[in-house]
Amino acid sequence: MEAVGSDDARQEWNRVAPRTREEIVKLRRRKYARFNDQHFTEKLAAEEGLMMSRATVRRGLRAAGIGVTYTPAPSVVGSASSRCVEQQSPTATA
Repeated sequence: MEAVGSDDARQEWNRVAPRTREEIVKLRRRKYARFNDQHFTEKLAAEEGLMMSRATVRRGLRAAGIGVTYTPAPSVVGSASSRCVEQQSPTATA
């Protein structure tokens, strides 16, 4: 006998449907492979019409085995360290 008010058959109101989850993972692996979580979430809303929080997207991606995307910082030409080396170099005077 099932108790009245049982939550067993109830689904969470914010649960992402399995098809939607699969679509998000497919988009991240193909079309948006180099995007970070925040930018990917913004593109899902703007381009694909899928509105959800970054945290929800992040949880789904991590559950699918998709890790964090890191983009290395570009090297800066004329950085402070290269200027220091140039200033320390002895100059030839004639």
